[in-house]
Amino acid sequence: MSNSLLKFKFGLMARLGLIPGTSRLEVKDLELRREYEEFLRYEESGDPQRFNELEDLVNSQDFADRKKYLNNQRFKGTDEYLKYTEYKGMKKSREFRGYFRITSSKEFDDFMRLDGSQEIKEFEELKRYINSPEFRALKKSRFKDSEAWQKYREYKSMQKTQDIKDYFRIRHSGNYKALKEVEGSKKLSHFEELHLMVNSSEFVIMKKTLSAKEFKETTEYAKYREYLSLKSEPDIKAYLNIQNDKAFAKFRMMENSPELEKFMNLEKFVNSPDFRNARKDFELKKATELHKLNDYKTLKNSVKFKAYYKIRNSKDLDYFRQLRNSPELERFIELDKYINSNEFKEYKAWMESRDKFKKSPEYKQLMEYRELKKSGKLKWYNKLKKSAKFDDLKKWKLTFTDDFIGESLDRQKWLTTYYWGEQLLNQSYSLASDPHFYTKDNTKVGNSLLQLQTRKESITGQAWDPAIGFFPKEFDYTSALVNTGENFRQQYGAFEAKVRMRTSPSVFHAFWLLSDKAVPHIDIFRFAGKNKKKIELNNHWGDDSDTAKINSRSATVGGIDFSKGFFIFRLEWFPGKLVWKINNTIVKKENVGVPSEPMYILFSSGVNGSADGAGLPTSMDIDWVRCFRMEEVAEAAR
Repeated sequence: MSNSLLKFKFGLMARLGLIPGTSRLEVKDLELRREYEEFLRYEESGDPQRFNELEDLVNSQDFADRKKYLNNQRFKGTDEYLKYTEYKGMKKSREFRGYFRITSSKEFDDFMRLDGSQEIKEFEELKRYINSPEFRALKKSRFKDSEAWQKYREYKSMQKTQDIKDYFRIRHSGNYKALKEVEGSKKLSHFEELHLMVNSSEFVIMKKTLSAKEFKETTEYAKYREYLSLKSEPDIKAYLNIQNDKAFAKFRMMENSPELEKFMNLEKFVNSPDFRNARKDFELKKATELHKLNDYKTLKNSVKFKAYYKIRNSKDLDYFRQLRNSPELERFIELDKYINSNEFKEYKAWMESRDKFKKSPEYKQLMEYRELKKSGKLKWYNKLKKSAKFDDLKKWKLTFTDDFIGESLDRQKWLTTYYWGEQLLNQSYSLASDPHFYTKDNTKVGNSLLQLQTRKESITGQAWDPAIGFFPKEFDYTSALVNTGENFRQQYGAFEAKVRMRTSPSVFHAFWLLSDKAVPHIDIFRFAGKNKKKIELNNHWGDDSDTAKINSRSATVGGIDFSKGFFIFRLEWFPGKLVWKINNTIVKKENVGVPSEPMYILFSSGVNGSADGAGLPTSMDIDWVRCFRMEEVAEAAR
């Protein structure tokens, strides 16, 4: 269909209200994508693949042969049957019956706890003691035969000897007490010095030679008087008296003698609680030892010990000891575990059943296949798989998207000036012929929208003139531009955006593609506010160094008010072909001047050359932008 017919068809559909509404298209697209995602999720669940596998399986000759084979199986003669008969034989043997009879008895656990325990060792020791000569002798013993009584008799005998009597007579006398107080004192030492002096031959001669008057004038006389004074003092007097006692010398001999030590030890023992309680202790000890006899009899006749010795003396214990830790027992336990396992029981029941197939994994697979075959979800999946419903979704792969969520523009995706302004100047610029200057301040993000605003306000900025280059210029208006030149470019594919254009006779809005030069240049749309029911679709190509060599193909589409709400504008770019769509309706096709180099996205607004500022401020609002690549086209291009 020619572009003229496409334009006519679009205009007619617009007048008849047949152009799909933007919201309806979005809902339809969302529903389609959700259904496709559900389709993919179900596909990834493995159910379709599983159904195909099961269908191939249950309809195969191998499956039929397996069913026949299973139903012909018999338990007898299998390895499992041989294990089963081996187990039954072992279980019936005398040794194993004895082993399990004793291990299953309620007294066995008590026997194992007692066997070799300290309690049994003590009972056996008690038994040996009760039957020993020592215990029989103890039963006949008396207190007067005891060592304590013999010590008492010896003490009483020693107490009556003269030496012991004299020792304690002196020991308890007042003179001995005085002796202990003065003995070793300086006073006694001084007295003994004076005593030696007074009894010396020199002193006696001097006293006889001198007259009484002369003697009194000597120093020796003063010492003599001191000596007599000390001698008359009670403690010295007592000391001298005990020294003159004939028994004192014997006292001194007894004082540290073994005989006295022995007597004192005996006296200490006789006067101690040990001796006073000796008879009581003896009788108690005898009673205690005799009590052991009662303990022994009690233990011997107890239920616990009777049960212990009953097992200990049984033949089954021999079987137990014979089999314990043996390879035979290990084999039996292994067989017992297997024979009583669910695995064996199920196998035996299965082998002995008439219809073994119904208990086989293959039967479960058959049931699973039939269940899946009835599944409404699978029917839904297979129906969609055969349809072309998702063909467009499948062939287009998303390569770029922005829904403008947040409060600021994503600078990882967008520049807010021309690409070469960022690369060469690191700042914005406009063309010298433009009455407006592009500023990032007019780029707003909020409520999930990107808004490019145009205002009447004066500003100084860089302008570009091919003849003189960049220069500062006073602009009367400000506007906005964003592009992906630095971060996203694509060769071929689909480029679309949902856009709302607010009208002003002074302002144009554009959604376009560009490469590194002025051409190629594709306007997915260019909308001038002077006529809100017209929109331009342009394609420019050629040599940008000579304007005469730049070619263009343009089309103007009308019939609908493009200022009323959002529209979805889409360009599909194939090798040698361009297709423009508005709300999923084709409005233009081109196969001339189709670019083959990667291009990037631009959105811009600006002021017309003859503008008077009417209707400002205004804006172009972009809800979202998406880019897709058709994989087979991209592969062919490579």
